[in-house]
Amino acid sequence: ECDWYTRSDYVYLEFIELAERENSLSHLETLIIGGKVF
Repeated sequence: ECDWYTRSDYVYLEFIELAERENSLSHLETLIIGGKVF
């Protein structure tokens, strides 16, 4: 279970980093969409 959380957090951070790099979403929008995806 701990491994799953660690892995999901890593993917989530990568998702945010990618979105911010693309500059297509605001940080808040990224959190909202990320919350729905994960």
